[in-house]
Amino acid sequence: MTGMDRETMQKSISVKTLPDSQKNMVVLGFVLLGVVSLFLYLGGLLHLFAANAGVQAQGDSLFPAVVLVAVAAPLLCWAIDLNQRALFGRWQLGLELLVLNGALTFAGLWLVSRPAPVAVNARAATR
Repeated sequence: MTGMDRETMQKSISVKTLPDSQKNMVVLGFVLLGVVSLFLYLGGLLHLFAANAGVQAQGDSLFPAVVLVAVAAPLLCWAIDLNQRALFGRWQLGLELLVLNGALTFAGLWLVSRPAPVAVNARAATR
């Protein structure tokens, strides 16, 4: 188990009574249902945006640069984390790596985004 799975298991094990543990699992199920529903909704909005923007790609090829940036930013943060002593000496990054990851992701997405082409009206151009 990794990440949230491990944290959820530890939280469930640490509850003192069985009814509280059962309540915890039911609430967790509803929270996860909400999170998954939110991601599905956002994915649908991305596809609607792509269709309105005239993007011809479908499926996984719809936003390939997003995947590249979303993988590259954490890998860069991991490399920085491994080399902290060489880069910063005695000063070490902790939770600042999360902020750095967010900033790198934002910057990467901003760099790979391109403005929509401006549509030129043929009649207006000839007048």
